[in-house]
Parts: sequence; structure tokens; C-alpha cells
Amino acid sequence: EGEGEGEGEGEGEPITVAFTLRCDGTVMRGNSGSCSVSAPTDVNLSTLHFLWSASGSRARKSGYGASAWEGTAVGPTTVSVTVSDPAGEIASFSDSRKINVTPRSWTFNRPTPAKGSRATYGGTGWAKGKWGQHDAGTTTVPLVAEGDGPWKGLYMGQGPPVHSGNNRITLHFDLNPKGGTHPKANQVSCFAAKSNAANANVVAVNAACGTSSALSTWKARVIAHEEAHANAGDKCLRSASTRNTIAALEGIEGNNVNDVRDRLSETWRKFWRDKVLPAFEGQLTTPTSPTFWEYRFKGAWKQHAIMGGQEGGATSC
Repeated sequence: EGEGEGEGEGEGEPITVAFTLRCDGTVMRGNSGSCSVSAPTDVNLSTLHFLWSASGSRARKSGYGASAWEGTAVGPTTVSVTVSDPAGEIASFSDSRKINVTPRSWTFNRPTPAKGSRATYGGTGWAKGKWGQHDAGTTTVPLVAEGDGPWKGLYMGQGPPVHSGNNRITLHFDLNPKGGTHPKANQVSCFAAKSNAANANVVAVNAACGTSSALSTWKARVIAHEEAHANAGDKCLRSASTRNTIAALEGIEGNNVNDVRDRLSETWRKFWRDKVLPAFEGQLTTPTSPTFWEYRFKGAWKQHAIMGGQEGGATSC
């Protein structure tokens, strides 16, 4: 009896490979976060197909050998991956891991409070009725940044607000030794006795008339008042209210760029308008000079005292 044809071996089942998905456990917002798949050394990852996805975003990544996925983190997410073998020799593998995201340590680099020693003087048409003025300057709203990798399509603030513009004290030009001149100075007898000049500034007339100390005392009071404005605002910018607002800005995120931009803008502009600027104003009594007299020009040269009033503002923010 001849040998019959033996039974051939059938195709085996796909083998199970010990794949491992590893992801960063925690990353700081704005830093890079990543996940990767590893396998025993005898497995050629370049022949396998990888499909990645992340919760909270429409971000996807796929391709042969695409065994890692990374990007700039925005918020907490769960990253999932499926590994498949087009040849059918290796069983498919699926797994997921959560990446936690911690906030950045944002701070507002507040301006140094303005000092009278760095004061400038306004021109002859400056701030009618004002002896001094404090300018708090302005701030820029945080720009919008987009994440990438697992966070592609998610948006956040790029950085904290930045102070810009002026942070200074401006004094009335009449307090400037080199300030603008006024006419009819020679009609003031004590000035005319020392000069026949028809035009002179306030400092020169008071110097000639022996009232320089009164003018200097008044200037010092004006400067102290404006410095008080600067310090009141600085107190606000060092407060928990500012820190809490900066923290709220840092945590703003979402999948709509316009919505994120609007929330960043509204949060900071409202705080600056409703809290910071009123704090710079402060509840300060304007300086007065009830005990001394000095020469000023108001249509004509007169010797008189200067009186002030109450300024209403917030005591803090």
C-alpha cells in the first residue's frame, strides 16, 4: 500500500505580543507631553500600523511605525492607541493612559512704582487744573497659543499679561524751573525790583519775591500725593486679587480659538478696569496749602493759597 498524502499544517492564530504603552504621568501646561509603544526586540514596529487619539480634542495620528506621539500640553487628556498588523501575524493591541497637566507659575511683572524724582513736566496746555498726575500705563492681554500632538486644536494663553506704556508722574509746568513763561511779570513789584522782564515763569517770580520755599513745599506735597497714587496701585498688583486673576487666566483653555481669546481678554481687561485702575486712584485727600502763599499767574499775577479736595477711589482691589 503506497503512502498517502499527508495533512499539511494549517495557518496558525495571530500571536500575542507584549506591547507596552507608556505616557508621561504629569506635565506642565505649555511643556511637551508624550506617549510611546514598545515591544520585544524581535518585533519590527515599522511594519505595524498605529492609530492614536486623545480625549477632549479631535487630534489624531496614524501611520506605519508611528510608535510615539508627543506635543505641547494644554489640559488633562487620555491618550489611546491601537496597533495592528496588516499581515495578520500579530494580534491587535489597544490601550490608553491619562496625562495630567499642572498649571504654569504665571506672575504679573508689575511696574516699579513711579517716583517724583523721575517726574516729567507737562507743557503749557497740559491737564488744566491739575498740579500733578500719575499715569498707570496699560497692559497687554495674553496672546492665544495652540497645543499640538495630542493637544492639537486646543487653545490656551501664551503667557501672562505684560505691562506697557507709561508708569510715571507728570507735574504742572509751573513747578518746572525751566517751565513756560507768563506775561506781565514786571507788574509784580517784588519781581520788577530785580528784573524788568515782561515774561517769566512761576519759579522765577517766586524766587525774586522770596516765596520759593512756599513753592517748593507745595511741589513736594504734589509729588507725595502722586507717589501715594503709585503705591496704592502697586499694593493692588501685589495682592491676592491679582494673583488669583493671573491664575484664572493661566487656566483658560478650550477648543475654540475665538472663545479662548475672548475669555482671556474679558477676564484681564475687566480686572484692570474695575479693580486695578480704581486702586491707583485711591481714596486720597488732595494736598492743600492753607498756611502759605505763593505767586501764580491766572490771567494776572496773584499771590494766593492753593486748596485741594477729596479724590474718591478704591482703597484696595
